[in-house]
Formats: sequence, structure tokens, C-alpha cells
Amino acid sequence: MITTRLFITCKHTQGPFSETPVLQVPGTSYTMQLQDSLVLREKIVEDFAKHCRHILSEAIKWAPATTASHLQVFFVCWSLFMRSCAA
Repeated sequence: MITTRLFITCKHTQGPFSETPVLQVPGTSYTMQLQDSLVLREKIVEDFAKHCRHILSEAIKWAPATTASHLQVFFVCWSLFMRSCAA
């Protein structure tokens, strides 16, 4: 879930008045079309982030060591992903 948010953040660099982009999800045959207005896009990202925070807080509550391990792996992958976005 978090990587989807990073993907949208990394790949969506167009201005607020650009045509609504259709994004190809890496490694899949799926595409995503963003909302027409910037306000709606921001609202969806806020709701998604809130949902992710809730899932993460529950994971930390019930399995702190496993969650910490998964987060370490995620942050290594995230740093590699962000380097590929910058290129």
C-alpha cells in the first residue's frame, strides 16, 4: 500500500491543470487514472495515508518485532525506488 502512494508521488509530476494522467503500475498489467481535480487527488492521498497509518499502528501493537523487520526491508527498497525515480 505504501509503495502505491510512493509510486503516485514519484510519477505524478504534472501540474494541476494538466490532462488527467493514466499511470502504468510497475510489474503489473494494471493502470491507474487519477482524479480530475487536484483537491480530489489530495483527499484520496490523505485518506489512503490515514488508512496506512492505522494498519501500521495495529501491526506494531500486535507484532512489533516482525513489523520492525518488514519496515527495515521496506525502507531499503524505498531508497532504491526513489533513486530510480530520480534517474
